[in-house]
Amino acid sequence: RCRGALPRQRIAVVGDALYCEVLTGGGIISIRTADDLKNALQDAAQVITHRFHGAIAAVAMDIPVQVCTQAAGDKLAEMGRLAEKGTAREELLSLVQEGERALREELRESY
Repeated sequence: RCRGALPRQRIAVVGDALYCEVLTGGGIISIRTADDLKNALQDAAQVITHRFHGAIAAVAMDIPVQVCTQAAGDKLAEMGRLAEKGTAREELLSLVQEGERALREELRESY
């Protein structure tokens, strides 16, 4: 579910891990590495994504992100809610890092 009107500017649509479409530049760009993703997004005015990692990449690069949620209450929906209400980039990055630390700790304790 995507919300909001989109301005006429360079917009990147980030889908599955190997897919990125730049709407105003035309065409589909294969993304195989983090550098490929960075290069595809570097001039984007906005990112539209239905994938969590696309949202994280946009936040990390300080690009406004519009999230198309997959399910109510999932991590992507929460990221979209925070981005929509204007949560600061630093706070979003901090939350992502906190989640990563918690996951690593849980994995260490489980194995």
